[in-house]
Amino acid sequence: MILHVSAAFQKRFKCDVSLPGKRLPQDRTRLDGWSCHFIRLGTTPLVVAMHDATLYTLVIPAKGVKSFGDLWRLLLGRIAETWREHGEEFDPENQTVMVLPRTDRSRIGSMNDAILMFRWHRSAVMDIGLEELEERSNRTPYKAIDYKQPKELLSRMLR
Repeated sequence: MILHVSAAFQKRFKCDVSLPGKRLPQDRTRLDGWSCHFIRLGTTPLVVAMHDATLYTLVIPAKGVKSFGDLWRLLLGRIAETWREHGEEFDPENQTVMVLPRTDRSRIGSMNDAILMFRWHRSAVMDIGLEELEERSNRTPYKAIDYKQPKELLSRMLR
């Protein structure tokens, strides 16, 4: 798997990039590419993981998670669960990771849009749960994927 991570994510989980100084383009056709960012919604620490090809978003609570290894296991479990929901298999036990910095401005912008939506829904409107935040994000059309919904696009891509 390839994780494109933000500086905030690197700092929080003390992970080093696999190829320092290299800027590799994000491949928008890979099933194993994800972008990750660390945020706080109020006092709640979260990791937002967005699938590079479909913009499918996972929101992972990070309270008490200090090491990259612990977060890695949580992320793999959530990906396996998501794949199963879409009728596909994912083996979390046989995965290796390459950590790279985020460089795709379009993907960074899409993630920032999702985070703004999370902040708005959690504070201005109502205090909705993380599962509902995920669901709303995955049903939101994004310009970067030609105004398709991430949930539908991931389903099509996994078939």
